Amino acid sequence: MLAITGRGVNELYRDALWMMRCCSPVNGLQEESRNGKVQALPEPFCATYQRPWERVLFHPERDANPYFHLMESLWMLAGAEDVAFLAQYNSNIANYSDDGVIFHGAYGHRWRYHFEKDQLDAVIAMLRADPTTRRAVLTMWDPMMDLNTQSLDIPCNLLCMFRVVRDTLTMTITNRSNDLVWGAFGANAVHFSILHELIARAVGIPQGQMYQFTNNLHIYEQHWPMMECPYALSDYPDVIPLLHGRETWQDFVEDCEELVSGERQFITQFFNSVVQPARFSYDLYKTKMLGEHSGLSEMPYCDWKVAMAAWLQRRTAKTLDIPWV
Repeated sequence: MLAITGRGVNELYRDALWMMRCCSPVNGLQEESRNGKVQALPEPFCATYQRPWERVLFHPERDANPYFHLMESLWMLAGAEDVAFLAQYNSNIANYSDDGVIFHGAYGHRWRYHFEKDQLDAVIAMLRADPTTRRAVLTMWDPMMDLNTQSLDIPCNLLCMFRVVRDTLTMTITNRSNDLVWGAFGANAVHFSILHELIARAVGIPQGQMYQFTNNLHIYEQHWPMMECPYALSDYPDVIPLLHGRETWQDFVEDCEELVSGERQFITQFFNSVVQPARFSYDLYKTKMLGEHSGLSEMPYCDWKVAMAAWLQRRTAKTLDIPWV
């Protein structure tokens, strides 16, 4: 098995691109997929995140959409499966829905409702009752619905396993097939690390390392030039925790549900200081009302603010109010 270890998503993305590049053309595999030609690693792969809360990718060539990554993560925790909310932040996302209304394999819906049990509640209760348990497993794969089924949205990530190691809560994600650029070190790094942090805070144990295992790590042909674009982040911006003070994980999930329903009144500090300004900023961008400012002035300096301002700058050719790191 091939493996890399890094501080956060920026180091791991760089090193995974380098590993993929080194495997080509002698040891790499070129395969066909339903979305075109890919280069794949010849063996299963595991990435170890030493600081999974450093989840925002800043690579300018990758040009990840931080608004979409954040909102998708919160949509998942709300247990949602609708296309409409995510389509506000990614107009192409509906292409992965069978009917344009819901997603067949929506992770959050499977966490919270699909199996007729709120798996978040169950996993948290298990770890609180017995931190030594090895049975705290959250699943996304349903063989009755997914095995040998034709759908545009069969889950790639299968389950998450939680384990307390050296007084920290670790999480291992198993994945059957993952795109290096859009999936593993893009959206997946964000929403699984947010899930991990929320469960750790709910249990009352510090967030530990996150392990991302995939049976098939690949990169699409259109992204092969990125293997020639190394990027090193000199310093990571401030990170704002999901919960503050006496806030509970239920408060955070309730805010996620309110966000998806369209409400604008929230309980938690993270939503009021990060999510609300992010939504306002994106609304300005979509309505072409950005002026000299990004609309992010109410958000404290943090990784999300830096990434969002940089993303807007690349699209508007304007010098906005947050400098690039």
